[in-house]
Amino acid sequence: MVDTGVGALRLVRILGVAFVEECVTYDRPHRFEYRVKKSIIPIQHKIGTMDFTACGTATDLHWVSSFELPIPLIGWLLAPVLCHIFTILFQEFLNQAKAILVA
Repeated sequence: MVDTGVGALRLVRILGVAFVEECVTYDRPHRFEYRVKKSIIPIQHKIGTMDFTACGTATDLHWVSSFELPIPLIGWLLAPVLCHIFTILFQEFLNQAKAILVA
């Protein structure tokens, strides 16, 4: 198994939700792309892209994650709720990363 770079797997835990992600693009320090391989949330993850841009002494992050919710008949109703939940999870992930970096 690869520790870093393309093919690397990582376990991410945020607010009690766990994901196993596989790195599919690794262009340090500019871009990281991944796919969720396993999750307790029933999604079909297409791709997650994190683009990093230097901005003075800080770094800007543009983060996009695309997924489908394969639940017949009601998936389209649940998708906006799931998007809101993912927004909260992503923000918490960034808060945790910032706490580690500034410590």
